[in-house]
Parts: sequence; structure tokens; C-alpha cells
Amino acid sequence: VFGMGTALLGLEQLDPGNAAEGVKYLKEAIELAPQDIDPVRRLCMYYFQNGKSDLAQETLQALIDRDATPGQSAVEARCLLSGFWAQEGKYDKALAMLEEARKFTGDDPKVEAFALTRLGTYWALRWRSAKAAEETQGAKGETGLDPDQAFKNAEAAFRQAIEAAPE
Repeated sequence: VFGMGTALLGLEQLDPGNAAEGVKYLKEAIELAPQDIDPVRRLCMYYFQNGKSDLAQETLQALIDRDATPGQSAVEARCLLSGFWAQEGKYDKALAMLEEARKFTGDDPKVEAFALTRLGTYWALRWRSAKAAEETQGAKGETGLDPDQAFKNAEAAFRQAIEAAPE
């Protein structure tokens, strides 16, 4: 069902009706395996890419509300929602969701490393944005973010990720 939904979304250019069928199949895949993040991720990416970020956020929030069990799916759902918020410039909400994701890593060091890597990536992207603003506008630019602090935060998160799962 997930494969069919993904394939139909990929064929949207050939026939716009494929997208509606793809969405239907992905929703069915989510109902059949609500803990599986892949159909949720694909559906939310489709929504976001097609200007339906509200639907993407609602879908992810429903998954988060439905699954409070620590582990990879819980962390990935929170990281995905954080990514959507960051793309929309809702940095405080994105960071809060990444911090929440860290609370759902459970005892698995690889899941902890995943969450920390996403946190490091968030700070690295914020650093790049702050540096660009600083170079074009001087001082702290429009972001109000100190690039040096963003870099230190990224570095710390990446180091913690390596320590959590060195392999």
C-alpha cells in the first residue's frame, strides 16, 4: 500500500489524478501501520511540497499525539515536524521539538545519536543563515542569532552524537 501510494505520487505529472490516489493509499498505509514513519514522511513531504504545510503539520502532530512510545519513530516524527517549522522560519518551535525528540530516544544509543545529529544539523543551518546575514547586513544581521554561538551549539550536538554511538 505504501509503495503504491509513493509510486502514484511520483506519477503525478503523467496524470494529476494519480496524486489523489497516492494520498489515498498513503493514508491507508498509515491506518494499517500507524507506528510506521515512512508513509507519514512521504505524505507530509507531498503536502509540504504542494503548499499544504498545514496538512503536513497536522498529520505529523497526529502521529506524535498517537505514539508516545520512545524510539526511532517517535524521534523521527518530532524531527520531521521540527524541519517543517524551521523551513517556515518558526525556529523557536523547531528547536523545542528537537529538544522534545531527545526525550524520546529511549535506551537506544543510535536513536539518541540520530536525534543529536538532527539537532546539530539544525544549528549548522542556523549558523549558515546567521553568517550570510552577518556578511550582507553586518553585526548579527536580521536573524538576531550569534553565528559563533550557533556554531558552538552545532559542534556540541555533533560531538554528543558521536559519543552516543561511536560506530
